[in-house]
Amino acid sequence: MLFGGTVLGTAGRHTLQARTILWAFNRKGDFNNLGDTADGLREILEGSFQTEEVDVIGSVAHFTATGPRQAG
Repeated sequence: MLFGGTVLGTAGRHTLQARTILWAFNRKGDFNNLGDTADGLREILEGSFQTEEVDVIGSVAHFTATGPRQAG
C-alpha cells in the first residue's frame, strides 16, 4: 500500500495566503509543484497500481494505492 498527500499546484483551491506561500516555496526551490493536479496524480497512480483513490480537500490531494503492477 502507498499513501500520502501532496499540495496541488496552481489548479488547486488555494487561499490568498496559501497561494503566496506556494509561489514563494516554488521560487526558492523547496517545492516544484506548480503544474501538479489531482488528475495527473491519479493518472500516475493508475499506471503503477491496480487500485487508487485520490481525495482533494482544499488544495491538498490525499491518496492511497494498492496492488502494485509488475514492471515491464
